[in-house]
Amino acid sequence: MQSRLSLLTLLALALLCLTALSATVERHRVTNPTTGVELFVQVARPQVAAASSPALVLVPGGRGDSSGFFESRAGASDAELLAEHGFVVVAFDPDGRGQSGGVEDDNGFAHQDGLAAVIRFVASEAASYLMGEIVTVSGGL
Repeated sequence: MQSRLSLLTLLALALLCLTALSATVERHRVTNPTTGVELFVQVARPQVAAASSPALVLVPGGRGDSSGFFESRAGASDAELLAEHGFVVVAFDPDGRGQSGGVEDDNGFAHQDGLAAVIRFVASEAASYLMGEIVTVSGGL
C-alpha cells in the first residue's frame, strides 16, 4: 500500500506540474540607444510568475516582428503557451518593423543594438524572474 500511495502521489504531482497556468501579456517601449527609436516589446508572463520563472527572449527572423509569436493558434499564441507553462516570454519589433518606428536595418548593427537594449530591459526586471535564454528564429539578429 505504501508504494502504491507514493506512486499515486508522484503521478498527481507530475500532472500538477503539467497543468497549464493562465498568462498575461504586457506591452512596453524600449529605446534603441543607437537610433533613438522606441522599440515595441511584448512580454507574456505566467499569471503566477515566480522568481524562478525563466525568461526567454524571442528574436524574430528575416524581416519579421513580434506579432508572429503572439498570433493566436487554437486559442493561444506560442508566447502565451510558453507563459502558461511557467516561462516569461519577451519579444520585440526591431527598428522599422511592426509597431516600432525607424528604418529597417536588415539585421545589422542597429538591430543588434536594439536587441541589446531589450536584453538590458529584461535584466532590469530580473528580480521578478530568472534570466533564461535568447531564442532566434530563421537566423534572427
